[in-house]
Amino acid sequence: NVLLVYTANMDRVSADPAKVIREALSKVLVYYYPFAGRLRNKENGELEVECTGQGVLFLEAMVDSDLSVLTDLDNYNPSFQQLIFSLPQDTDIEDLHLLIVQVTRFTCGGFVVGTNVYGSVCDAKGFGQFLQSMAEMA
Repeated sequence: NVLLVYTANMDRVSADPAKVIREALSKVLVYYYPFAGRLRNKENGELEVECTGQGVLFLEAMVDSDLSVLTDLDNYNPSFQQLIFSLPQDTDIEDLHLLIVQVTRFTCGGFVVGTNVYGSVCDAKGFGQFLQSMAEMA
């Protein structure tokens, strides 16, 4: 899970962050298409990514406060889980979204992008490259 926190940018106040990120995500998935697939069990019991193009799960949320409620980001806080959507633990592996992106807007104009990537799909370095590419397209 990764949380990306952005303070309000007064030069781009009119830009809807969820719309910008959704468009960037659709562009970057052309190159990182396995994230839009699903896991499947092979006959030998191993898992593989089937590039089905079913898409990632994208959610938008709004918080009735400003970013100042997010204090001490260096330490884990259970309330941070509300910024990253997770599917129920009993979700069948073949129904899992390999990538979940949640954009949470705050009243101050700031926002948080919470991401949840299925760990078997890529390592931290690869996911960092994905996030960098998405940011460049935003």
